[in-house]
Amino acid sequence: MSSYGPYTFLPFEKDPAVKDPYASREDLPGFDTISPERISGYISYEVENLTPIAVGAGSKTRDKDDPVPFFKDGRGRYAIPGSTMRGFTRNHSEILSFSDPSDNIEDSHLMYRSFATNNTDARKDEYLKETKDGVKVGLIRLVQDSSGEHYEIQPVKEFKGTKETYFSVHEADIPRNILSDPLHYMYSTVIRRKKEQERKEDYFDYLDDLKEDRYRPYREKTPVTFDIVDNKPCHFGSGSLKGYFLNSEHISGKQHHYLVSKAPAEGKPVYIPREYANAYNADYDANCIQNRKLKNNGFFYALPRRGEEKIFFYKTDGSRLVGFGPTRHFRIFYRNTVHDGIPKNYRRQSIDYVKAMYGMTGSDGSYRSRLSFQNAVCYAPSGRESLEERVLLSPKATAVQMYLDQSAFTNGAPKLAMYNSAGMRLNGYKFYWKRKETQPDINASLVSKFYVLPPHSVFKGKICFENLSEDELGLLLLSLRYSDTDEKETFMLGKGKPYGFGTVTLKNIRLFQLDPEKRFGSPELNAEKELTDQIVRLKKAFRETIVSEGRRYEDFSTPALYGKYARYDDLEDYRQGGNSMYMNLRGYRSLAPLETLADVIEQKEESEQRAAARKREEARREEERQRAAEKEERKRLEKAAKEEQKKAEIAGLDRSMRVIYYGTDALPANLKDSLKSRIGARCHIEEGEKGKRIEEAVMKQDSETNGIAAFGFKMNNTDIAKAKEIFDDVYYVDKKAGKMTWMKK
Repeated sequence: MSSYGPYTFLPFEKDPAVKDPYASREDLPGFDTISPERISGYISYEVENLTPIAVGAGSKTRDKDDPVPFFKDGRGRYAIPGSTMRGFTRNHSEILSFSDPSDNIEDSHLMYRSFATNNTDARKDEYLKETKDGVKVGLIRLVQDSSGEHYEIQPVKEFKGTKETYFSVHEADIPRNILSDPLHYMYSTVIRRKKEQERKEDYFDYLDDLKEDRYRPYREKTPVTFDIVDNKPCHFGSGSLKGYFLNSEHISGKQHHYLVSKAPAEGKPVYIPREYANAYNADYDANCIQNRKLKNNGFFYALPRRGEEKIFFYKTDGSRLVGFGPTRHFRIFYRNTVHDGIPKNYRRQSIDYVKAMYGMTGSDGSYRSRLSFQNAVCYAPSGRESLEERVLLSPKATAVQMYLDQSAFTNGAPKLAMYNSAGMRLNGYKFYWKRKETQPDINASLVSKFYVLPPHSVFKGKICFENLSEDELGLLLLSLRYSDTDEKETFMLGKGKPYGFGTVTLKNIRLFQLDPEKRFGSPELNAEKELTDQIVRLKKAFRETIVSEGRRYEDFSTPALYGKYARYDDLEDYRQGGNSMYMNLRGYRSLAPLETLADVIEQKEESEQRAAARKREEARREEERQRAAEKEERKRLEKAAKEEQKKAEIAGLDRSMRVIYYGTDALPANLKDSLKSRIGARCHIEEGEKGKRIEEAVMKQDSETNGIAAFGFKMNNTDIAKAKEIFDDVYYVDKKAGKMTWMKK
């Protein structure tokens, strides 16, 4: 079984033994002059959409519920922004040159929480191990210092006589007058504890019947007094200790609230790195999309604003912050970041092709791009734009079965790889399954509205470039069309790719060089020189330049898979799962690894090979049938020729030499010889109608070409008389006696 979805991944090359174009920044070409040793010019191209395409226009004034309009240029023409084409082309250049993908992959410390019973999920054991002991309560707040704003957690004091900063309290043990609001109780009346022999399912049903539908998460502002007996809170409202109740969202079967300390302890606050705070916010926002209750209860779950302070649970392990959150079972951070999953041989110290061509920024300075992408303008749309509605979800990199390389698991490892795993590796570059038609949405909620243009609208664009080497220009051209032939290639562009929107093909690619000495002179100097016939040679120059000695570009698996993805527009037909939409929750929880692009391509090619083999077998059988038919036809013609030859021979004989034999079975050879000896060796004997009696009409018909008749059965006198009238001579063949008698007329 495999997970499924509208996307797949093109894997990273396992051993990209390649040469980057520049060893350091100092080797990069400058911008002050146009080098005559390098090439400057532009590439013109066309983009045709094969399915409806949506390229949204951003707007600060548009309401979030308003439809996203199709992008238009300053003259009101539909267009694909140059920035979109730049991102599209850069992504392809990155893949084909094995460049560092860090700039295109958002880095973060992802969070997780797992109570799953799936034996393949290593996160459950790790989560329970990380959070079993050492969890504490603190006060989280946003503070300002010399480095800027950051969050910190101030630890609170342990309850007197204990080593605890919180206790879990069953709702059955909390008197109904202790909480400040009756709606802070999860159940509408006092509940009992589970009986010893009672099934858990039955007890949960009992609780569900008493659920308070108006309950919401809360933090009590008023303290409650209590005592501790046998390390358990009791005597609520009359004890000597002081604490605060809080509780998160109700889920089926939930029975406990938390009683926490709130008195700040002395000591240094726990520093929360900015990337951890950003990761918490990103995780919270992503979960709000799927769980509207989280968004509605942001006062409880969201990080505090400036000037606010909230009670949060947290855990540290030495100097490492394991995790934090508003509930005891908070989500914890993976030890590795997303970028740790990028293969190390992709993160080289030298300057790769993408950094050199598309520009880069960094702590040691920036380098601007030598490429400029103009808008691709649609001068004649194929039809009017139309409004579409679909659910457009954000990537969820926490889905380890999809976003991480699980080849070790599929080859026998007992557990799925996760972000904490040794040798963790991202699955690669994300690509969407191409479709012949757009798909409807099965979810009517959370829809986005956007305008699309119909298929076969053509957009014309231009890429200007300066001071590129031949191999750099070859990579740019390869990123627009991988094949050196006119074979159609298709990719996905714009919004709605999961539903089949935006399948495009690039065509009519032309290359022009600008003469550096003429480009700023008189228009009559004709500074342009077309180099379209050099495109194949320039691509080859890149392929030969990037590889290390002893390697061939054609031997790399990633570009080969990329080329097949570009050529094949029916891959979704060969997926084992047969479903290219988003999985339901049950399928997601199965944690089955995502079906790989290589597996699907192999399935397609094997299917095509089987189809080709069947076609060859059918052709072979058809050829055999034709040969057999030709053989039968030759036999028929030979037989007909022999018959014609016999007829010719018979026609040349005297009537006295023509004999027809009538009998119930064949004429014995000895009697045939006897008949020939009586009539003549050259006589021709043929067999006529078989039967005990021969009608006169039959005998008359045969007499037209035969002058003699021989009868192999006894005839009455009437028949003999008729036969004598028709034939020149009549014989009676007595097979039993082995002799023949001539019946004279």
